[in-house]
Amino acid sequence: GADTRGKHELETVLVARSRLVVDCLAQAREIGESQHAFREGMLTRVHAELGEVLTGAKPGRLSANEVTVFDSTGIALQDLAVAAVAYRAASAAGAGLQRPHGLI
Repeated sequence: GADTRGKHELETVLVARSRLVVDCLAQAREIGESQHAFREGMLTRVHAELGEVLTGAKPGRLSANEVTVFDSTGIALQDLAVAAVAYRAASAAGAGLQRPHGLI
């Protein structure tokens, strides 16, 4: 997806017609996949920010037929939180490899 001003990978009409969830609205308006739909006046609001869906304040997808788009522009803190959850789940399942500290 888009992560720079002017870039996009989805048709603007698709983004405008979808149930749009963004990681950060202010950032999505400027550099996200939805920037073009906002700029062209096709989109005036989003359904929710990711945190609202994760906390249950707003619903995610309501049906299997609904088109949803997540406009992720990249929020470092969210990336770290997801990585921590994934690491704990993998460790609990005995998945992955343990490497000596300092080696990537």
